[in-house]
Amino acid sequence: METIGSGVRVSEDERLTGIEGWLTFALIILSLSALALLAAAVAPLFAKVVTQELRWNAAISGVLLLYLAFVIISFLQKKRRTRMLAIAYFGLSAALSLPVLAMEFGQPNENASFSANTAGLRSLIISLIMIIYFIRSRRVKNTFVE
Repeated sequence: METIGSGVRVSEDERLTGIEGWLTFALIILSLSALALLAAAVAPLFAKVVTQELRWNAAISGVLLLYLAFVIISFLQKKRRTRMLAIAYFGLSAALSLPVLAMEFGQPNENASFSANTAGLRSLIISLIMIIYFIRSRRVKNTFVE
């Protein structure tokens, strides 16, 4: 127990609530992912040549965008299901980055910079960190209780 400014005693678990700290970082990652999916979903509208692969990519991006919108809304409403939804999204993101990672290191591009060759690796690492955070964090467990 700790006494705060007004003399009220608050336990450490009660102080670890709300969208602060690493949860803010998680919300930023989810929001940037939504923007990237939106760009991929509307790409056929601006392409000069629309291939079947581009259509499938847009359709899959649209479905993922809808799911991600549901995750972000649940996140902002602090719903209990948010933990599992976010873990599922980051798990899916990690799984989707594996083929990209295999292609990047399977056929290295000499003309690209090191950072361009490691986009899949960055995505995988961030996803794994977020999964561990959503599983282990007391702030996450205390925030998403409704």
